[in-house]
Parts: sequence; C-alpha cells; structure tokens
Amino acid sequence: MVRSGHMPSTVRTYSSVQQKYFKFCNMYQLQPLPATEINILRFIAYISTTVSYNSMQVYLSAIRALHVYNALPPPLITTPRIALALKSLSHVAPEVRQALPITYAIITGFRKLLTDSVTDQALWACITCLFFGCRRAGELAPSMQQLAMGYQYPRVCDIQFVKGNTPAVLLHISHTKTQPKGFTMILGCSGDHVCPYCAMLLYLHSRGILDCGSHPGPLFVQPGGSPITKEYLYPIQSHMLQALGINPKGFTLHSYRAGGATQLSINGVHEYWIQKSGQWKSMCYRRYIRESVVTQAGLSKMFIPDHELFAHCMHYYWAFMAVLLRIRLNNIFH
Repeated sequence: MVRSGHMPSTVRTYSSVQQKYFKFCNMYQLQPLPATEINILRFIAYISTTVSYNSMQVYLSAIRALHVYNALPPPLITTPRIALALKSLSHVAPEVRQALPITYAIITGFRKLLTDSVTDQALWACITCLFFGCRRAGELAPSMQQLAMGYQYPRVCDIQFVKGNTPAVLLHISHTKTQPKGFTMILGCSGDHVCPYCAMLLYLHSRGILDCGSHPGPLFVQPGGSPITKEYLYPIQSHMLQALGINPKGFTLHSYRAGGATQLSINGVHEYWIQKSGQWKSMCYRRYIRESVVTQAGLSKMFIPDHELFAHCMHYYWAFMAVLLRIRLNNIFH
C-alpha cells in the first residue's frame, strides 16, 4: 500500500538498489536496518566504483524509502560526513553534458528543408508537437525498446480538434515513464507558419483521414505505415542540422524539451506558464532553460545604476546630434 505511492518505475529502481544494499550488509555482516551513518558511508564506498555521482542520490533515497516502508525513523543521509563523501565523488565524476536546445530559429530552418510529401509532413507535425509541447521525443515517437516494454505510440484516434475563436488540437498520450496514467497535450494555433495545429491538420488531410475517432492506426508514420520511432527520427534530425550548417553534436531528442523551455524564457514568458507548458511538477524545468550568449552578455548592463545609464545615453545622444549638425553645416558652406 505504501509502495504504491511511488511511480512504478521508481518502485523498480528502489527495489534494485535495496537488493544491492541488503547484499552488501549480508556480505560484511552488518545490520541493514536501521542504517547508521557509518554503514551508509561504507555502502557509498562499496558502490562508488560502479555507480555514478549523479545516481548516488537515488541510492540514498532508496535507503530512506526502505526505512519509511518499515515504519522506521529516516536515516541520516544528509550528515556533514556523507555530504563530504558525495562531494569527493563529484570531483572525479565526468561532466554531464546537457542537450543543446532546438529553438524557433532551428525549427524554422527545418521547415524550409522539408517537402510537402506525406512523409515529411508526418515529421513536421511530430517535430512541432514536440517543440510546442516541450515534450520528450519518446512520448510521441517511442523507441523500439520502449514499445517492447509496453509503451504505446500515439494513435490517430487519440487526436481531437477544437475549432472556434481559439482552435487547438488535443493529443492524448496513454503512458509515459513519469506519467503512467497518461496525459493530454493541448496545442493551440500559433498564428505563424510554425504551428502544431496547422501542421497536424494538413498532415491528416494529406493522409486522407477525415474522421480521427474511427482510425486506430499510428498517428505519426514512416514510409510503409509503421510508427515513427526515436531510431527513425534522430538520424533525420542530425541530417537537417548539418544541412543548416549546425554541428549536430550535443543535440539529442531531448533538445525539443529544452528548446521549448528556452524559447519561452527568451520571449519573456512567466515561469508559471513555462512550467505549465511542459507539465513539470517541480522547479526542475529551470534546468532545461539554456541561456544564450546574447542574454549573458546583456547582464553587464545590470551592474550599472539606472541614473548612470540615463546619463550615458544622454551623452551619446548629444554627441550624435553634434555630428549631424557638423555634417549639415559642412553641406551648407560647401
């Protein structure tokens, strides 16, 4: 009953960690519960050669969950000594490279490369939904491994169009890693040539689908009718980036999630709506926002008081007017 409070994927991860912890305690004849600080330090030292620094917090959370399941006081996993042990591991941990964002400018470039064929329209509809929904590619284009694990690809019957003053397309995703019960994406018409609503409408019309509700087949299809997968999408994305003169290294299928959040931040959208757009349940959406060089360069102006900026602006204004006056006088007398 208590375990069901976690996501199924979390339960599986925790169970694997807890088995390793019990095996460790049995090997060295240690009492597993309640876990003492010294035993936790020993366990960290034991797994440090095979577990990355980024995964260590998951291991500690699994030990904490073990105590919660057994109605025991939470273990001491945040003591100064444990914090120092983790910090020492961070010094030798490899740098984690974040996916570069696919922003509006890149999406616009993709549109120019794609044709009006049904195959390219399927790609365009999928890409715009990923970008405007700030979604992970695996949610709209599951990998072969995900499909084998029971994930379902989006179907045509999962689509619903809402027309009126604010047209939108509703796409129900039945199952994801973080949302096993599924969720519904709501993508409105952007009023631009880059628009998920228009892309989806045109794509389904090209396929000759007039009634979405009676069509159980896959929504985004490759040539031949099989669903678009991550294995199919990634090479095409890399090829298009190269065609735009962009090095594809650093771009992944997570780049649409990062790109959507970054573009909203660049456009000055309030943080609440950025979090809402990607359905983030915590402040972790901030990790997806990639600050551009222009944005960081603009920070220099923030160090100058407003009255100083005004004085400098007026100085340059009058200097500019003096140059114009000098040019005009030269023209009159010559």
